[in-house]
Amino acid sequence: EFNDTSDDGVQDLRLSYGKIGYSYNYILFPAAVKVNEPVRITADADSLRGCYRSVQIPSYDISKFMTKSDNIIEFTPTETGDVIITCSMGMGVAILTVEE
Repeated sequence: EFNDTSDDGVQDLRLSYGKIGYSYNYILFPAAVKVNEPVRITADADSLRGCYRSVQIPSYDISKFMTKSDNIIEFTPTETGDVIITCSMGMGVAILTVEE
């Protein structure tokens, strides 16, 4: 069972790659978090291929190449609204909604 808030108060999310509708893209679950509370995104490195392994969160100046042994991004969203998560080439996109 996936719990979106861990015992340490961090909002846990999963980032993977798969089919959405007719196309393939990042899958972010859950896709909404609370503002000013830490977020931990754990990538399913097995499902991420090529440029999709280079995860970028431009609004927080985050850029990370995901591997099986190093597959976690942590940050604290400081503003409400949509946060764009993209691959290095801009092909893969996920939207994280930050709420009050």
